[in-house]
Amino acid sequence: MASSLRVNSIIPSSGTNVAIGTAGGTVTYAASVSGISTFSNGIIVSAGSASAPSISPSGDSNTGIFFPSADTIAFAEGGVEAARFDSSGNLQLPTAGTSILNSSGRKILNQTGSILQVVQTVKTDTFTGVANGTALSVTGMSASITPSSTSNKILIIAHIMYSSTGTTYGGWFRRSGVDIGIGDASGSKQRVATGMALATDTNQSNTFIYSFLDTPSTTSSLTYQLFVNNDNGQTFYLNRSVADQDNSTGKRGISTITLLEVSG
Repeated sequence: MASSLRVNSIIPSSGTNVAIGTAGGTVTYAASVSGISTFSNGIIVSAGSASAPSISPSGDSNTGIFFPSADTIAFAEGGVEAARFDSSGNLQLPTAGTSILNSSGRKILNQTGSILQVVQTVKTDTFTGVANGTALSVTGMSASITPSSTSNKILIIAHIMYSSTGTTYGGWFRRSGVDIGIGDASGSKQRVATGMALATDTNQSNTFIYSFLDTPSTTSSLTYQLFVNNDNGQTFYLNRSVADQDNSTGKRGISTITLLEVSG
């Protein structure tokens, strides 16, 4: 016949150890322990949840630590998940707009709009080509990036040194074969991001400053390539003037493309 014993306290007759139950057994009970306790074989707790964490302080049962899945540790505040470390060791902040602050309270990372990676292409040599109504790919003016999430965006910033006389070129970017950031279709007009002014002096050059926030919605590798076009046989020159004289009037420059992955 089963029996039970209820006591108000258990005090060891000698030494400092008290044993409850049999070796390898499980004891379930509610207890309040004060002072410092040492558990040589660890403590196993339930997984818990954001509203009822496994480990919480006295008087605040919906704030603490819980374990939402294997190899994952999460933290709750007021019954809502505030942060977690996933099974790959990544820190995740589930609430939009959550910030990470330094010891002075200043933001060092904002979840939405954070810059996650930056790549840049710098072209220091020259390029010449003729479009004459057909899109012209500018050799060496491309950059590639692989977004880490389909919700992230790519900010394109370009600084292009160019020259041309007797014609006005237009420029734009093509993302892995798809034209982006261009004007709406209208008859037989060329669709570009912006017009590129011509030079009236063959010793002059111009600068094409470009920025566009792209939404590729993919995690595949992307290549952004500069294209130009015009309507005649006049030449497009990159990083040099038309005349390109070897004296003090001649100038050589650089052109750059910078891609920034922006957290969505």
